[in-house]
Amino acid sequence: MRIFGLIGKTLSHSFSPDYFNRFFEENTIEAKYKLFEINTIEGFGSVLKTKDLQGLNITIPYKSAIIPYLSESTEAVKKTGACNCVKIVNQSLIGHNTDVDGFNFLLENTLENQMDYQAIILGNGGASKAVQFILNKHEIPFKIVSRKPYDNALPWADISKEIIQNHHLIINTTPLGMYPDIASAPHFPYEFLSTNHIAIDLIYNPETTIFMKKCRANGAKITNGLQMLYKQAEASWEFWNS
Repeated sequence: MRIFGLIGKTLSHSFSPDYFNRFFEENTIEAKYKLFEINTIEGFGSVLKTKDLQGLNITIPYKSAIIPYLSESTEAVKKTGACNCVKIVNQSLIGHNTDVDGFNFLLENTLENQMDYQAIILGNGGASKAVQFILNKHEIPFKIVSRKPYDNALPWADISKEIIQNHHLIINTTPLGMYPDIASAPHFPYEFLSTNHIAIDLIYNPETTIFMKKCRANGAKITNGLQMLYKQAEASWEFWNS
């Protein structure tokens, strides 16, 4: 029995066990997908002792913290500084970033025309790094909004009407609004949005977050991270079996 799983701090929101275990059953694959909640990255060592463990997905807050444990990394990990997928081969850990695969798929299926988009990325964590990687690939300029002082990041208080009017793609990469904290949302001047805007929330649970509702109420087109999630799952399976 091959074992795969997800490590993170809080995993009650995850769709991964249902998705993968149903996939294994439907395709008569002798495998099982498990959740591994750990309070600190140091708990990763105990996870690695799991018998027949062959692959892991990594979620908040360990996408960067996992990197020192890797023996090898793909270009996506090296460029983003984040890893959310690990293949285990002869006790060696090979890291990949399927957020890159997932967001690229989501973006290409969301942008409606060939207008010259500019983006605002809310947050600068592991998921944000993947978004930045793909926007650079598509030559879409962006501004990062973060509560931490980065050289190229705007403080939340500096998001102005002018910036929003000149950036028609708004991407939330923060966990604000994710189950079970579904009442929260990024502190954003939603009133400056219009029908020319597209708002993407990488969260998929709940299906429509407060962020998405506020964006839609001000005219923006909205989409969640569910397409991205399915593509990530497919990319993980391909990576584990490559």
